[in-house]
Amino acid sequence: MFTVLDFDHWPRREIFTCFRRTAIYLTVQVDVTGLWRRCKRGGLRLYPALIYGAARVVNGDPAFRYGFDQQGRLGLWDRLTPYYTVPRREGGEELFSIAATEYVPDFSAFSDACLRDMEAAEGCGRLLYQDPLPENGFGISCVPGTSFSAFNFAGDVKEDLSPFLLYGGVYERDGRML
Repeated sequence: MFTVLDFDHWPRREIFTCFRRTAIYLTVQVDVTGLWRRCKRGGLRLYPALIYGAARVVNGDPAFRYGFDQQGRLGLWDRLTPYYTVPRREGGEELFSIAATEYVPDFSAFSDACLRDMEAAEGCGRLLYQDPLPENGFGISCVPGTSFSAFNFAGDVKEDLSPFLLYGGVYERDGRML
């Protein structure tokens, strides 16, 4: 569901107008030791767990859920759906597809749905497994073979307000998984 804001009376109007066409890139190192261990013990894949964690954080904070409806009106989504990259089975490391899984708070239900969507996207043979992507979506990608301390996109400022997360590779340092 999308709730349109009364822009003329919105307390953040001045701030929004000033920073509307700004792109902010923030890189943080995250200790995923506990999550990594739980996934290993439970035979779970880390990527769906990271997608779930991101979706839980994004959906828990209204500041991440601002957006525009099809008429271009500013508002607040009640829930955002993560869409994420999945390597294709055919095409080598160069090709990927994008899948979306509706966020639900229950980890097991989300993980099961995410794994089904990933499996289907791996073999779909095109960029978008679901076309179009949900308008209440936010992006996630992963570069598993690379760890980095900064990243940004060059190019045009995106027209939506949704966050985009990029995970790097997980590596061990001093007994911690970072």
